[in-house]
Amino acid sequence: MKKVAILDPTSRTLPYCYYYLKALSQYMSIDFFCSATKYNAEYIDLMKELPNVTVRVFGGENSNIIVRVVNYLYMLLICKSKINIYHSINFQWSVMPQIDQFIFLLFRGKLVFTLHNDVPHNYTKATFKPFVKICKIASGIIFVSESTKKIFVKNYGDEFNSKLNVLAHGAMPFLPSFPSYKKEINVTSELVFWGSVKDYKGVDLLYTQADVFKKHGFNIKVFGKFDSESLSTKAALLSKGIYVRDEFLDSFELQAMFKQSDICLILPYKRATQSGVMYNAIFYCVPFICSNTGEMADVLKSFGLEGLVFERDSQESLEKSLLFLRINQPYIQGRLEKIRNKFNWQYAKESVISAYVYGDYS
Repeated sequence: MKKVAILDPTSRTLPYCYYYLKALSQYMSIDFFCSATKYNAEYIDLMKELPNVTVRVFGGENSNIIVRVVNYLYMLLICKSKINIYHSINFQWSVMPQIDQFIFLLFRGKLVFTLHNDVPHNYTKATFKPFVKICKIASGIIFVSESTKKIFVKNYGDEFNSKLNVLAHGAMPFLPSFPSYKKEINVTSELVFWGSVKDYKGVDLLYTQADVFKKHGFNIKVFGKFDSESLSTKAALLSKGIYVRDEFLDSFELQAMFKQSDICLILPYKRATQSGVMYNAIFYCVPFICSNTGEMADVLKSFGLEGLVFERDSQESLEKSLLFLRINQPYIQGRLEKIRNKFNWQYAKESVISAYVYGDYS
């Protein structure tokens, strides 16, 4: 049985990693490296129970930047020291792309790189040079959606086509123990933004178009931690009478919120390849409207819900999406259930193996 190492140094993708490790562990032995966190820690426990998986946890979420860097370097040192026993070494993220483009040279011939986004968040150019260099080094490149792969090929060209694989993200519960359920949609008032508040997520739309939402009978609420660069956004939201809760919600609070029949999410992103919030919404069949960007828009359009997609710079387009949401609730619910069925976590053996093994598998 071949052995691989998978690193998620910041534990940003534990749910995603859990589901495909569950599939991959049937065919390969895995060393999984991550950092301790109070969010999604249940997934670390579940990974420890998987056959053929060894989990190595470093540091903690309260560690300062120096400790986090030291832990990351320690992970790299361990992987380098064991490089001969690994068939492949997968990095879920590049923590420091400008530096990693050189560090990853140590793993040439073994490196598999997962691209969750075609460029870093808040990056305005179509291509990111450190990603180009990392992809040149990598033996394989994994995408979490077909949309991400499509955008990558469009912007980066055909040079890397022979390396590209997709291990798609699926619909995601807040905790593995939380079941899905048939949700009755009754969109009457609540339009919610949930998630960390950063500039690229476009939360400014909620206060610049506050009168439009009010006109259509929607009460706007924002739940999420504001970073230091978004405090002016928080002040602007409050000045418009918008409810703001500046903290992360725990899984049980989120579960309760998503069960409300009158809740709809808004994803007003300026630019993003995909969104974890979307995968949660799909799992619980919570309707969402979104700006015309990335996988969010592609998913809605491909399932006949293009009416929920709006152009950020068009008030008319936004109003059309709000009206579509208001008057098409039974249709939207049926479509969401079809999307949930599509976004499962089933991976064919050939898919998980081809992402890590090149040449004949034995």
